[in-house]
Amino acid sequence: MGKRVFLGVGHGGSDPGAVGLLTEKEVNLTVALEVRRILERSGVTVGISREGDGESGLAEKIRKANDFRPDLAVEIHSNSGGGDGFEAYVQTNAYGGKSRVAAEIIEKRVKAAGQNSRGIKTRKNSAGTADYFGWLREVKAPAVLLEGFFVDGPEAVRYWSPAAQRALGAAYARGILDYLEVKEVKDMLVYQTLAEVPQWGKEAVSVLMEKGALRGGGDGKLELSEDLLRMIVILHRLGLY
Repeated sequence: MGKRVFLGVGHGGSDPGAVGLLTEKEVNLTVALEVRRILERSGVTVGISREGDGESGLAEKIRKANDFRPDLAVEIHSNSGGGDGFEAYVQTNAYGGKSRVAAEIIEKRVKAAGQNSRGIKTRKNSAGTADYFGWLREVKAPAVLLEGFFVDGPEAVRYWSPAAQRALGAAYARGILDYLEVKEVKDMLVYQTLAEVPQWGKEAVSVLMEKGALRGGGDGKLELSEDLLRMIVILHRLGLY
């Protein structure tokens, strides 16, 4: 039987989450969709609490996660309050051992991608009897809550572009695959906007866009693979278009 992962996407709709240079609900969704893309490409069945800017109440999110019966449940957030770095919160209940292992493996991938870590943490309620976060307390599966970076700190500049946010999502996904012991199915690098195309390819792509042969520009999507980009550049340099 294939592996199953449920992604909780923090905030949404009328709840923006933390707001700084970036808005948390938007970052969380961009990161989560990239996690889902890579996991699904690698054969993992993925559930997700929201795919757009809809309401994402905690109780409903937890219900969906439990109904999905995942091997791992991952809640995706971004931080605020004057700090920097990634951190993960883990369960202290019967799933605590697997929860910590998953967080440590994801953290390793995040650090390899260039983000520093504030550590793997637990937080209990005021009575000290259960996990503070409902996600960790009520999801009936190994679960983690990830805080990728501070949207109101200097590091937000690093994550200003959707491409950088997707790179964080890719680190999460690869950590999740490591935990599940599922091999990543790699695909070609895809440039989704002209701004993401490296400088050596921009002129050739711009010419084709002006001719209407490629979608893109503004809010358009390119979906341009690395191999196709190199072919376009070669043909442009040979004067064939």
